[in-house]
Amino acid sequence: MLLGRLPSSRIASSSSHSVTLSLARCITHCRAMSSAGSGSSTVLTDRQGGVATLIMNRERALNALSLKMCTSMHDALKLWLPDPSLRCLILKGAGTKAFCAGGDVKSIATEQGAFTPGQPGTLRCDFFREEYKLDWALARAKAVSLWNGIVMGGGVGVSIHGAFRVATETTLWAMPETAIGLFPDVGASFVLARLPGGLGAYIALLGARLRACDLLYAGLATHCVAADRRAALIDADGRDVPDILARFSSAPPPPPKGGPVLEPHRDAIDRCFGGKNGVEGVVAALRAEGSEWSRATLEALLKMSPTALKVTHHQLSLARGLSLRGCFVNDFRASQRRAAAPDFVEGVRAVLVDKDGAPRWRPAALEDVSAQDVEGHFATLGAHDLVLPPP
Repeated sequence: MLLGRLPSSRIASSSSHSVTLSLARCITHCRAMSSAGSGSSTVLTDRQGGVATLIMNRERALNALSLKMCTSMHDALKLWLPDPSLRCLILKGAGTKAFCAGGDVKSIATEQGAFTPGQPGTLRCDFFREEYKLDWALARAKAVSLWNGIVMGGGVGVSIHGAFRVATETTLWAMPETAIGLFPDVGASFVLARLPGGLGAYIALLGARLRACDLLYAGLATHCVAADRRAALIDADGRDVPDILARFSSAPPPPPKGGPVLEPHRDAIDRCFGGKNGVEGVVAALRAEGSEWSRATLEALLKMSPTALKVTHHQLSLARGLSLRGCFVNDFRASQRRAAAPDFVEGVRAVLVDKDGAPRWRPAALEDVSAQDVEGHFATLGAHDLVLPPP
């Protein structure tokens, strides 16, 4: 059965103990849990032999992560990961609409009361800290993520660092944080900064919506399996997971609206987003490009928070020289500064609360965002810095 036996190199373990439970049994059991166990449990966990499964179970909220979900998932991992008999960790979202649409930023942005960056005891601090600790643990677990439907923000964080990321024709992936005054966090900068040419900056600054074809092109997804073949994939015999996934993988169909986002415009993306002259350089390059694509891209870019754009560009520059751990530490520092900034509250209001799509950014122009302010986002928080366990 697929993933019934994972090579020991995939999950930290020195044991050669064989897993006898089939993945089909595990998934069937979890499907029953997902359909029957609505109630109050926002995370469903299952451990059958050497196969463990985590299901994000907030279907009506598109499986958006809450603080409670982060801590519950992390608690399960603390029990499972030290066990040498664990051979496979599967991560999925309840229902068919979303794997995970992100973190519950609406609750964070509308939190009342005083806030000191990095100081525990507020949702603005505790959510980001616990979310990143969960992401770090999942990166070490080498999880297999089944990307059904929407995969955004926090949903990217729990899956992008895993060994296998399986897209389907329904997958819609994005890191859209600059539209709400934040930046692509959850360690995503480690991955995006290492994409070739201008791909990483384009995806990060624009919050580009990517389908399976784009995800495979950029290497963000490892496989694409048609939704109607996933049941057969789960039941497949074999021990070599990459080989089984390769047998069931196929070229993704064209996106439902328009074509691929990345490959047809790759040369222009590299010219406009691959330079080292900051966000102003990107704007100048888009204006010089003079194409329909560049005009539409510039229009979309200039709708984002100017501060968030500059913070994101600087974040990617720093990430090229950092480990994954270092990216998480930097993300936490910047998250605490952005969570205290007016743009975050205003962005959430415009996109998720009033939904008028008309945020009033402060400052409103790129030229009014100072380098000192941008760099200050990544300054140490001292005793309140994020601390992660050894890999």
